[in-house]
Amino acid sequence: MAPIQVLDDEMVAQLLAFAAPRDVEAFTCASKFTARIVLPRFPVWKALFCHRWETLNFPLPGAKDGSTPLLTSLGLCAVVRCSVASLHDPPVKSSQVLDFAFDGDILGDDRCVRSNVPFPPTFHVAVFKRKNAQTNAFEYHVGVVSSGYFEISITKRLKPSARRYHGVDVTSVGLVTSRFPLVDRQPGWDFRSYGYHGDDGQMFHSNRGRQFGPAFGSNDTIGCGVRRNVRDGRSFVLFTNNGKLIENDGQEVECVHEQWYPAVGLDSSNAIHVNFGQEPFAYDCIVEELLDECASNTDLVSKQLQWYAIHDSDAESSEETDAEQIESSVYESDGYDEYGLVEDYDGAEWPHSASDSNSDNELMWSEGEWNDELQFE
Repeated sequence: MAPIQVLDDEMVAQLLAFAAPRDVEAFTCASKFTARIVLPRFPVWKALFCHRWETLNFPLPGAKDGSTPLLTSLGLCAVVRCSVASLHDPPVKSSQVLDFAFDGDILGDDRCVRSNVPFPPTFHVAVFKRKNAQTNAFEYHVGVVSSGYFEISITKRLKPSARRYHGVDVTSVGLVTSRFPLVDRQPGWDFRSYGYHGDDGQMFHSNRGRQFGPAFGSNDTIGCGVRRNVRDGRSFVLFTNNGKLIENDGQEVECVHEQWYPAVGLDSSNAIHVNFGQEPFAYDCIVEELLDECASNTDLVSKQLQWYAIHDSDAESSEETDAEQIESSVYESDGYDEYGLVEDYDGAEWPHSASDSNSDNELMWSEGEWNDELQFE
């Protein structure tokens, strides 16, 4: 059998383009030609990372072809040896639910929508889109973080479908545990949650509220996150309003050091857009804070980062064609965060669900296009 190096390096790269990550790993270990000649010229691993991230999280337009830079944080480089070394454009299953609105007839009851994956209490990989201040171009920043942050943007609908007979419109944002009930609740209304409410600007926990920040509503962007001190095992809740951190008189709001799910409470006709980092944050300085977390915790990062071997997170090898195995790999995080939104009426977790046909409280969302002709100002 002729050695692999008799093939043109572009031909080898083309072959690797149709291989699964574990097969590329094995091929690289077995062939010095592939490791030293092919991979430095063709960024195979970059494309594999983009494919994996887009499957589990949100799209990275322009990252694979280089039109939008994909930058590795210095903290991550210090922890893991890596090289930036393209593949075909693999199909990506569209699974992001980032826009939603109430689609019932009568307002007045409370309901929540939460992410299907929490902010874990350990280090994990994250990607954030930012604008370069010097070039005014967008970039993707890849790093390892222990904390988490997201934002919602609230838009007024011109023709809401629901009517209100009592009470006032309420939109809230916060963090909840996996056991937090999503029906007849707003974040902060029990001990399993923290919530910042837009009608009065109060922060709630265990159904006790106190004045916290300004009230908010349509045309506002509100952020929520959890700061982690992994070494001490402590966590703190933070909120932002239109790109500014709510200081809370210098007092941090400590919470249990566990998994916390992003959540949005909705008792209004406003439309909600959620940003997990697929767009630049209004509170942009949070990105630097998150990416710097691993700098002084390299020992913990090495222990906690959940990407030990490629085959642990890949079930798409040419040797494994079983449909259930492939489908299973899409829903496992394996060190990546996968953020979408779920609606939950009975405590079960639905990866991608529409409204419950047996419930009066209905939520409607879409992936960029609205049903029933939603209109915005």
